[in-house]
Amino acid sequence: MLSREDNEILVRVGPGTAMGNLMRRFWLPALLESELPDNDGTPVRIRLLGEDLVAFRDSLGRIGLLEEHCPHRRSSLALGANEDCGLRCLYHGWKFDVNGQCVDTPAEPEGATLAKAMRAKAYATHVAGGMIWAYMGPAEEKPPFPDFPWLSMTGGHSVPFKLLEDCNYAQAVEGTSIPPMPACCIAKIPGRRKQNIPMKGISARGSRSTIPIMAFAIAPFGMTRGFVTRA
Repeated sequence: MLSREDNEILVRVGPGTAMGNLMRRFWLPALLESELPDNDGTPVRIRLLGEDLVAFRDSLGRIGLLEEHCPHRRSSLALGANEDCGLRCLYHGWKFDVNGQCVDTPAEPEGATLAKAMRAKAYATHVAGGMIWAYMGPAEEKPPFPDFPWLSMTGGHSVPFKLLEDCNYAQAVEGTSIPPMPACCIAKIPGRRKQNIPMKGISARGSRSTIPIMAFAIAPFGMTRGFVTRA
């Protein structure tokens, strides 16, 4: 069992925390690609690693992931207008592109340079396997996007999904990554014929499984995103 101090280190993932800094060094699943189906469509609020963010697809189909609150007066950019390659704040009309650069400040006089000096916090994104991934760590430490085999499967062989678990990410990881747990739970479903389930069927080191393989990616605060893959 962990001490209270070690447990606090494990479960806290906000900015500046030990686990938060670690997780920010990897590409994380942020949302399903289907949640942003259209260019200039409705922005989507998401929460990752304790941060409130807004995702949008601009006029060119590029994915932006910005801090939700406008750096000018902290209004929610999720309520803004997604138009002409930028997300325009509903309060004073400041517009930010997918890189977080302010590209328009309509209330400023002609020739003003304020926009060039203003930026919203923005994170790198990558689309793969029907999901939108985010990198939230230092730009100079950004790793190559991982070449997971299920990301290149043809249609019908992988299904991206998202579900909400009302728990800390560590509990979600424990509940989905320990081989005995799913084996015991499946075997004890009411009405199911009793049978022994070979552990190699669900172990990463065993032989090829005869049941669907669930490849999970766990985002903090209980939001689980991943794939169900079929042989």
